[in-house]
Amino acid sequence: MLSRVANSLFWLARYLERAENSARVLAITHGYAQELRAVSHAAADLCWGEVGALLGDQEETSAVGVEVFWRFCFDDTVPVSLRTCVTRARENARGIRDAISSEMWRELNVLHLRLEEEADMPRSESAQLEMLQRVRNVSHLFQGLRDHTMQREDEWQFLTLGQYLERAGMTARTVDAMFRHPVLQAAADAGQSIDTLHLVAALRMCTAYETFVRSGHNLVPDRVAAFLLLEARFPRSVEFGVQEIGSSLHALSGTPQVIFSNEAEQLCGRLVAELRFAAIDEIMGQGLREYLLRVVHQLDQIGTAVIRMYFR
Repeated sequence: MLSRVANSLFWLARYLERAENSARVLAITHGYAQELRAVSHAAADLCWGEVGALLGDQEETSAVGVEVFWRFCFDDTVPVSLRTCVTRARENARGIRDAISSEMWRELNVLHLRLEEEADMPRSESAQLEMLQRVRNVSHLFQGLRDHTMQREDEWQFLTLGQYLERAGMTARTVDAMFRHPVLQAAADAGQSIDTLHLVAALRMCTAYETFVRSGHNLVPDRVAAFLLLEARFPRSVEFGVQEIGSSLHALSGTPQVIFSNEAEQLCGRLVAELRFAAIDEIMGQGLREYLLRVVHQLDQIGTAVIRMYFR
């Protein structure tokens, strides 16, 4: 496969996954802020200020409330806004339309056109919430079409690799941001406890709440962190994502899982082993934030190794 095609497939999947993540963070933040107003107005006011941290946007902004909502939906100067991510996903897809199915291209192209139309319309909270749901639905549909219309060859592997690299990093950043979220301190200063609400919001950021509840876990911080990081059977956990990354890397190189033929496979294999044998008590005792930053750094290293090996 041409490196140009592989690069476009990889980034197409990453940008679409990033758009879905942004849509979910905005939708959950909107609902969480409304729930918090009944408990602590101070905590509710802080919610929107943390959206950038949750999405990995480093730019400082004075925008609040509905302005933040609009900014991360439609501002094409924000790297993690829905409009930016969907536009970049479409740009990558447009040049490789013969590498994906026509159904995949059609869904992505229609979503792009809808976002462009919505960006030019008067601001409406209900319309923006509907758009968030549309982005998530199209992302899920795109992944389903990938799995049901494409052969399990290199094209499919690069799409899967990009998706899970983005997803694993997002889950790790979400746990980090939610566990040090300033609303917790604001509520405590006001004499209010929002632990239950906050943990539910953290799980919903990763579409994990219903699965977590059905698994019979207690809704306490260490159990939530363990589920999102180390539950190897849950598709949005960090460990599951890293395992899928490893599977795609080995499929692309044609080497068995027990053999590491390149830097990306070595880095991924090391991270899989660390996660597989990790214990949440040890992680919390050593410092959750430090552990998560190390995991995100390792995922970045894997991504860099993939780019060096396949796209240059």
